Amino acid sequence: MKRDRWHVLESALLTIVASGTVYAFGAYSSALKKKLEISQTALDISSLASNVGNYNGLPGFICDQIGSVKSAKVGAYCIGLGYGALWLLVAYGSLRGRSA
Repeated sequence: MKRDRWHVLESALLTIVASGTVYAFGAYSSALKKKLEISQTALDISSLASNVGNYNGLPGFICDQIGSVKSAKVGAYCIGLGYGALWLLVAYGSLRGRSA
């Protein structure tokens, strides 16, 4: 029983961390724009794509179809993949092919 409580706490903390970045985009967007050497339009498009991904009804539908545990695992995988790609992009190169 105690082990299950730790898993719930761990999942809740990961959800909080992942959810906060949606609201923090304005705090790091100027640094991201400068680092990647992209225009304001490209930055706005990436922000729009992020918002569309966050606010569509697909996650709820998936949760209804495959259950909450599996959909949380899929969500965690997608978040890790997205942040990993963002980290690689910022750490090793820009969108124009120049090194960081």
